[in-house]
Amino acid sequence: MNLDQHGLIGSWANPATSGQGVLMDVELDFYGTSVGLLFGGWFTYDVSAAGGPRWYTIQGQVHATDAAATMPIYLTDGGAFDSAQVTTTAPVGQATLAFSDCMHGTLQYSFSDGSGRSGDIPLSRLLANVTCAPAGDNGNSAADYLLSGAWADPRNSGQGLVFDWNPVQDVLFAAWYTFAADAGPGSGAAGQRWYTLQAVPVPGATTVNDIGIYETTGGVFDHAATIMTAPVGNASSSITRAVRRR
Repeated sequence: MNLDQHGLIGSWANPATSGQGVLMDVELDFYGTSVGLLFGGWFTYDVSAAGGPRWYTIQGQVHATDAAATMPIYLTDGGAFDSAQVTTTAPVGQATLAFSDCMHGTLQYSFSDGSGRSGDIPLSRLLANVTCAPAGDNGNSAADYLLSGAWADPRNSGQGLVFDWNPVQDVLFAAWYTFAADAGPGSGAAGQRWYTLQAVPVPGATTVNDIGIYETTGGVFDHAATIMTAPVGNASSSITRAVRRR
């Protein structure tokens, strides 16, 4: 399975542990021919439901000829919602990603933060495949799928969104990695917050209005739990269309 391809961009999750998952972005040939950069936003929870939301990022090289890729897991904390309050990012473990095909993969994790957490998460793609093929790009038109990936405001330290624009199903899904509005510099991981966004965009449109913002609570890290998802707001997105990827 060629891991150095845009086709792996999108939303991935384990159906058995609803309310958590990973949104991935792959920058093709970022480090050179057949060596790309994979970035993943992992939205999940503390080890108990009372602990609240947690999120991590994973980032590393992916090679077209390797069946799996191993990279650090990072924790970012200290920020405040939509603020330049300085954050701290540090490695807290290691993850290995492998994909058996364009719809299924595995996230193996091992934390070094003293929690002793380790395990394997079976991943399934949540939205339709657009351009992925085992050997690389399948030749299908990417359309708005090329807008998928990691986006952020450089003025907001350590926070941003990972979008999954899916033209096959006409769905926009995103995870927003941020912090509580009143989180102080010493709030630690408890100050983290994440939200999901979802809308049905008009193909080719430069503006998407009435994007629902949702908060999901009650989850437990890598465990099935009774969760609740509720709308907490709405957003709009305006895009200046340009060639984003090489």
